[in-house]
Amino acid sequence: MIKLNPVLTILLIFIICQSCSTNSSNSNAVKNDRVKMDNGRKYVLTIYQEKLNSAGNKFEPFNHIDTLIAVNDTVAYLNALKKFYNQKIVERQQHNYGQPKSFNIVDANGVDLKVNLSDKIVIGLKNQVENTPDVKKMLNEYQKDSL
Repeated sequence: MIKLNPVLTILLIFIICQSCSTNSSNSNAVKNDRVKMDNGRKYVLTIYQEKLNSAGNKFEPFNHIDTLIAVNDTVAYLNALKKFYNQKIVERQQHNYGQPKSFNIVDANGVDLKVNLSDKIVIGLKNQVENTPDVKKMLNEYQKDSL
């Protein structure tokens, strides 16, 4: 039979108990995230875009419709802006001509969030997203292309 040092035994028990409490707190975090997701509101995002048809002679509508879950209108609008600009970046990297032109996000009642939010919030969120490094780089490239 193996005889352990009493101090070592206590230390081992302490470590085992700590790992158990950490795992239970992690499972609580997962449960809390699930509850937050259940409490979120549903929004419909439409990104308006055009693509060349198969013959390559005419642009046709190629809109993306997506569903977003957010806690409130402000977060939903911020997420919509991020998705819109990320889509523009992807299309530009793929050298596609029909890049996203605009977007619209509505709540469950079909009301546009630009109507619900103040102009200051809309402009502030737009400035926040446009000042991220990837978006800023893409906007600068657009500006250089237009010269």
